[in-house]
Amino acid sequence: MNKNYNKLDSLKERGLDAVIAFNTTHCKDPLFYYITKSDVQGIVLYDFKKPKILTFSIEEDKASKTGLETVILNSLKHINKHIPKKIGICKRYTTAYALKILKANQKDITSDVDIIRAHKSEYEIHQIKKSCGLVKKLFSYIESNISPSITETGMSEIIKCWIANHHCDPSFSPIIAAGKNCGIPHHVPTEKRLKGTVLVDAGIKYKHYCSDCTRTYNSTHEKLIDKTIEAVFERLKGNIKCNELYATAVKSLGTHSKNFITSLGHGIGLEVHEYPNLGPSNKNPVKSSYVLTIEPGIYTKKFGIRKEHMILITEKGFTNLTNF
Repeated sequence: MNKNYNKLDSLKERGLDAVIAFNTTHCKDPLFYYITKSDVQGIVLYDFKKPKILTFSIEEDKASKTGLETVILNSLKHINKHIPKKIGICKRYTTAYALKILKANQKDITSDVDIIRAHKSEYEIHQIKKSCGLVKKLFSYIESNISPSITETGMSEIIKCWIANHHCDPSFSPIIAAGKNCGIPHHVPTEKRLKGTVLVDAGIKYKHYCSDCTRTYNSTHEKLIDKTIEAVFERLKGNIKCNELYATAVKSLGTHSKNFITSLGHGIGLEVHEYPNLGPSNKNPVKSSYVLTIEPGIYTKKFGIRKEHMILITEKGFTNLTNF
């Protein structure tokens, strides 16, 4: 049974009566699924006892299958009859219109929830591992299909079709780059053919949980990137801060560090980019049960390379979830 919502109980100390999250056409707060484990359209209210779903008659049957108490609203404006005086809400995911409708005293809990969601439960880790297992199969398929006869956009479509055939969704639109295009971190695929160095960055969303993996093929800088990843992994055997991991990668890259223009990685879960960011300004520690990406890269006008692993932080160190 999903008990993620119990992790939110610490927010009661902020003087809140409840936490709410929207999942509507224009407001898609990942906290809604985190609490309900459902994609029913509506609002979830957690009063630090039991969650309840506020929804509409068209969604009543779907809401009833969650096992949570369900309240049917005639319109969104009637929500205030069921909302207590002081609520916590993630304003990053909530539209100005929705915030205006709510009459309660609102506190933005986005940053608090980011940190809470960074600690993955056993259920979440299981889904993420399943997603990573599919990604391993996907990249095996990709490697067997890389050819100069295929374009960047063609490979992107091949990946999307493979994911759809496995009854999943992409975590994000695949990044496919060939030749000099590999030097653009978030390159948008073109009609360039897959000749020479080829970078593929793709992920799968399995039961709402994301994977994110990058491999670069036919690069002369692969050994340096592998050495950098190993240096970072070595630091994960003890207490380490996010910016210290970043500094380790910079040191390992040596003269190429000036072309390392992104962060080292990020948290991942219900969203492909979550807390924490492994950048130079984040002095917070990496903690057990975090799932992170480690993705050092070199980006120049002439060439580029990135390799990305997903890891689970454990009490004893870490587990590489994409060790292929």
